[in-house]
Amino acid sequence: AQRQTSIMAITLAVLYPLCSLKSLSELAPVSIIGVISVLLTAVFMIVRVLDGTYAAGGAFLATLNESLRPSFGAKGVNFLSPSTLVLTSMAATAYLCHFNAPDFYQNLKSNTMPRFKALTILGFGATGLLSILMMCMGFLTFGAGSTGMILNNYSAMDHGATICRLLMCVSLIGSYPFVFGAMKSNFIAMTQQKGKEVSEKVNTNITRLLLGATTLIALALDNVGFVVSFNGALMGSAIIYIFPSLLFLKSRKNRVAKGLSDPSSALEKNFNRLLVIFGVISAIIGGGVSIADAFFPHLLK
Repeated sequence: AQRQTSIMAITLAVLYPLCSLKSLSELAPVSIIGVISVLLTAVFMIVRVLDGTYAAGGAFLATLNESLRPSFGAKGVNFLSPSTLVLTSMAATAYLCHFNAPDFYQNLKSNTMPRFKALTILGFGATGLLSILMMCMGFLTFGAGSTGMILNNYSAMDHGATICRLLMCVSLIGSYPFVFGAMKSNFIAMTQQKGKEVSEKVNTNITRLLLGATTLIALALDNVGFVVSFNGALMGSAIIYIFPSLLFLKSRKNRVAKGLSDPSSALEKNFNRLLVIFGVISAIIGGGVSIADAFFPHLLK
């Protein structure tokens, strides 16, 4: 009950006002705080690996539930295990920000393509390195005992972990409106007449509808690892493999229909068709394994 109450309070008092903002540029201070929060959390995880407080005989080991304690050597290394797909699906979410590209470009100061390219390279590169670092630190501390939300592994008596949880809360709250804004924009594009201006009342009602729906899902699901991996399996496959290939094939078809020259080869066309098939298969298998790992773990043993 406490979890549900906290979710409702944060949604009404914090998320709804942020999601109602007209411009993402107003979130710049919150975004900066979010980035700093992630960096400080990474530093904390490095410190805990080095100080051994969660190793055998460590100060916080006895304060953990049995399911959250470090586990090393209990399971063999098998990269062909179905659970590897769960990790792959989770990793895909680190780069699921394509839908925000237009807003990022529009709100970028002196928004030229070279500056946007530099921003993209810096953002994706830093995200990749930071994700790998935190994943490694979490595993070196807890091994097979690592949970989907690694901060859940750390002791409630660990004040550093408590601070990091608060910092990550700020980071998640700061990034939520960006993802929500993209969802709302696409929902409006799909449901409203083209060229018709959206009234303030309609915009507010859509915000309430979508935020309410996502909040209900949050109240029902408490396994963050499942949400991340399932979303990564579906959206990662769609954005990386399926959508770009479909756009290419559609563009090629339109050029041919208009009698324009088509610079692409038959090999390129067939390769994109294979990518679509591969993306669909990856989404089905990855999503299926994520569901099995979260609700039917005995099937993966």
